[in-house]
Amino acid sequence: EFYPGVTDDETLGRIYVEDMEAIDVPEHLLNYFDYEAYGRDIRLNEDGHYAPGGYVLNNGGSFIEHYHGREDIPDEHRVFSMPKLNIREQMAAYKEVIDRSSLEGERLHPRKEVPER
Repeated sequence: EFYPGVTDDETLGRIYVEDMEAIDVPEHLLNYFDYEAYGRDIRLNEDGHYAPGGYVLNNGGSFIEHYHGREDIPDEHRVFSMPKLNIREQMAAYKEVIDRSSLEGERLHPRKEVPER
């Protein structure tokens, strides 16, 4: 499980007491309750950790892998996709890269002129 924005023991304790109602603290004692100590106890007992962005804990559930490779990731979840080229377009793209790299090579290694004797 991941709790975004939870970066310290006090916040974790407040979430468990106020939002999740994991422990029943009488209303008149809430101002005196040690949320930090309670949050620390929860973190240690759950073996949770603070990660960038929030609190992480292993809830004991199994990891479910939804995708088995790039091929079955839906388009709306892809960061970017390479266009599908037919063989002619691929060969033209390779030729362009080769031509460009040979021109850059000539710029990097200019021909030395040999002085006449």
